[in-house]
Amino acid sequence: MHSTGNISADTICRTVELGVCITGAANAGDFTIIHADPVGVSSACPECRHDGRLRDHVTRELVDLPVVGFPTRLHVRVPLVYLC
Repeated sequence: MHSTGNISADTICRTVELGVCITGAANAGDFTIIHADPVGVSSACPECRHDGRLRDHVTRELVDLPVVGFPTRLHVRVPLVYLC
């Protein structure tokens, strides 16, 4: 995972509480996009606890997340895992 290591950004955006680290940001005009990756990911099946296999990633978008009064969208890249 590539973290920006920006403690101020993590504190302002409260990403530590969400369990993600900021990997990038972009200005999209009317709002800011923050890219993030989960800090810890488990590949275990929640039912049988057997390990799965990484299949791909998907980006989940959290919209209307105000950060310091400015519209922000949080994009989290989440791994998709084959389970049993």
